[in-house]
Amino acid sequence: MGAGHRPRAPGRASATHRPASRANVVVGSRRRLSAGYGPPMGSWSEGHQVVDLEDLDRLRALLAAGYDVEDDDGRGWTLLRHALDVEIDGHVQTGEPLTADITALLLEYGADPLRPFPGPITWPPLVVADRMGHWLAVQVMREHLARGPRT
Repeated sequence: MGAGHRPRAPGRASATHRPASRANVVVGSRRRLSAGYGPPMGSWSEGHQVVDLEDLDRLRALLAAGYDVEDDDGRGWTLLRHALDVEIDGHVQTGEPLTADITALLLEYGADPLRPFPGPITWPPLVVADRMGHWLAVQVMREHLARGPRT
């Protein structure tokens, strides 16, 4: 490690930025690049920041308090679409096992796995997960759809 390097607290973004707004993020004991599709994390909504940091406890608290589970970043990225990117990136970049914890929590609070993405490629989250190779999220979403709406 270089001089002056100090470990970051878990769940806190580092100050190191990469091209296309991709920043190193420490999540638990692993380091990965944050989603580089859009603006720097500081300009995201609170929900998108929490998803990018994979903070399930904060996300659960936000959703329980009535936060919009379909929060759209203005370019069509809902929390669920963002979660898929975060989960697959975490697996690919760190080599740790694939997870679908964020996906499952968002579905529990009513996220729509069939909501079309605006724009020329309208794939809903279920198709995006399948195309990205996120087999675990595909399984979780299919099981969620098979159960039908909650009463």
